[in-house]
Amino acid sequence: MRSLLLVVVVLLTACSTSQHDAELNSANTLQDALWQQGQDEFIRCVACHSVEAGSNTEFGPHLHQLLGRKLAGLDDYLYTEAVKQIDLVWTEEVLDAWLAKPQQLVPEMCLPFTGMRSAEARQALIAYLKGQ
Repeated sequence: MRSLLLVVVVLLTACSTSQHDAELNSANTLQDALWQQGQDEFIRCVACHSVEAGSNTEFGPHLHQLLGRKLAGLDDYLYTEAVKQIDLVWTEEVLDAWLAKPQQLVPEMCLPFTGMRSAEARQALIAYLKGQ
């Protein structure tokens, strides 16, 4: 009887571990797909921005490690005075709001960009930037 109970416990543990591994793999696959979609969405930004540290362009600062950075927070980029006056830190929530309606959050910044209506596209882009 004791041996049978031990076999049942071992089998249940193995099933539980396999299910947990499958759930982790599924979550990783979804994260990878979201990141890939975000990389595709970055096409909207690439004319003015890079995701490589120190690679500012004439039109925009690099976006490497953007989350947690203060707006106008790079010493090696020349921001407008209007943008320098805004006290803001790039969080996921702030970035989502800016991506949705950029001119409402930070007037006079990135004027050609009018926003992204799709919440899914914004979340994908944020996942991509977060992964840099």
